[in-house]
Amino acid sequence: MGLSYVLYNLIMKEDLKDFGKIRKAIRTNEQTRSLYENGYEESWDEYDNFSIFGKYFLGTLPQSYQDIEKEREEEDPKRYLGFIKYIEDTLEGSDLTAVEFGGPGSYLFSNFSSGFFKETVGVCLEDIRAEHMRKDDEDRNHVLIIGNVLDMARSEKNETLTKVKKELGRNKTNLIISRMGGPVGAIDKHPAIIDRIIRNWYSLLADNGVMFIQFAHITETSNKYLEGIKEWARAIKERFPEIDIQLERQTMRLHKKNGAPEQLPSLPQLFA
Repeated sequence: MGLSYVLYNLIMKEDLKDFGKIRKAIRTNEQTRSLYENGYEESWDEYDNFSIFGKYFLGTLPQSYQDIEKEREEEDPKRYLGFIKYIEDTLEGSDLTAVEFGGPGSYLFSNFSSGFFKETVGVCLEDIRAEHMRKDDEDRNHVLIIGNVLDMARSEKNETLTKVKKELGRNKTNLIISRMGGPVGAIDKHPAIIDRIIRNWYSLLADNGVMFIQFAHITETSNKYLEGIKEWARAIKERFPEIDIQLERQTMRLHKKNGAPEQLPSLPQLFA
């Protein structure tokens, strides 16, 4: 498969070689972080809403799990069980953990079968949970870490990632979910930044682990950035058949099947 002209100009020829643009993008994202830290984050009524997770990621699931939802009643309050069922059917073991990057994870992880996860973690800029939710989280062995997920673009050794590994007591987790909603539309999604974040999250994923990621805002429907993501996914699947990737609009499911590489190649390595 040849590298598309769009992706070549977006990633290889221009952006990854222009470190000034990368530094500018990082500064822009630091300003965005300040905006949400100062309370704007609390205005999002979709924050930690399980139905939104199920709705956004439903199209990335294998067809059989999508069909579960088609058979359900529209007014059924317990919708998007296909999303839960896929995860619980796929992950194996009795010592499972999960992380939500960019959100508290409280309501999200409370929807899974009791005891399915040994421990779950949410990572976001501030703790906006009500007191009763904090108590419920403690009872379910769910922990909130205050951190900026965009810090993971700097290197593999960053404060937020270190906090997550320390809390889990291990270097791997079985499930990673990131659906930041509004903020993902406000940040500068420079290819070098997104590349580093995805590779760091992938390296945190255990064998047979799964990642669900919203990589663009729902209003972003057609631009060279989205085309670059599609080209990246095609290249990864062609080079590593043990990695199952499914894109649907602005979301992605990645299944790191047994036998998949421990690390993903960087963009220059992938398209060398």
